[in-house]
Amino acid sequence: MSRLKLSKKLQLNDTRPAGVLQLMKDNLDLMAPCDAAIAEAAATPAEAARLFKQSNRNIMGTSTKVELGEGFGYYTSVLYLAPAKLSGYEVCGGRSVECTKGCLSHKSGHLAFHQAASIFKTWWFFSDKEGFQAAAIAELHNALSKAKRKGYKFAVRMNGTSDIPFKKVYQWAQENNVQCYEYTKLKSVIVRHLNQTDMVHRTFSIDETQASFVFAKTFCELGGNASIVVPSARKAKAEAIAALKDLDLPIVDGDEHDLRFRDPIGAIAYLKAKGIPSDHPMVWTADRIEAQK
Repeated sequence: MSRLKLSKKLQLNDTRPAGVLQLMKDNLDLMAPCDAAIAEAAATPAEAARLFKQSNRNIMGTSTKVELGEGFGYYTSVLYLAPAKLSGYEVCGGRSVECTKGCLSHKSGHLAFHQAASIFKTWWFFSDKEGFQAAAIAELHNALSKAKRKGYKFAVRMNGTSDIPFKKVYQWAQENNVQCYEYTKLKSVIVRHLNQTDMVHRTFSIDETQASFVFAKTFCELGGNASIVVPSARKAKAEAIAALKDLDLPIVDGDEHDLRFRDPIGAIAYLKAKGIPSDHPMVWTADRIEAQK
């Protein structure tokens, strides 16, 4: 089995965590040596999580997108768990069908080398939520000190590829005046956000459905924030942006940085389609936006 086929098989997997571990064991030669060693030695997902913890590898990470925040004065740490139900545990309760396809296909071919660790981290979280968050907080405390030394403010995004609460981390952030931010598709969470003061800024992520778009528009009119995927081609992108501006809401370029808490109140951030075709249902063209007015 090739790396790509293993990735696809993992993406289509809808088994329990033990089934994911067995799939890894059957394809150790396609994994990074450090991850293969954990999968081979572990009898259960919980044991794999323990071995990952003992390896002293970082929980938190970064990306090119979040690093853009440094140009705006923020040093950012982000957590990447295994998205959707890739690990056998559901971490994106509000995901739509097309959102799932777009997210997983964007990572196609990379799972064997880059996402085994995210699966181990996800197993760790679900087997020991308190311990996982305590370990994350220890890393974040060091990152906060590093940010201060370099003259940056500090921001944290705990749901880089998930959509679950991290209450202990959010509490730590509030106590240390650290800004957290998330994208979410969970409507119940996003509505409560309007009246929250927990140092977590939440942006509603529009999926492919009309209902999602209508909800986002209403949410922004009430003072919330949303994000939307637009075409990557220059002309089609410009037309989509023009259509968004006709909604009479603040519109911002979401690709300039990932710091959505800096967006104006009521703004929609547009994000250029990445890793998915322009005709993907998640991509909102000018015609589709116009049809919602």
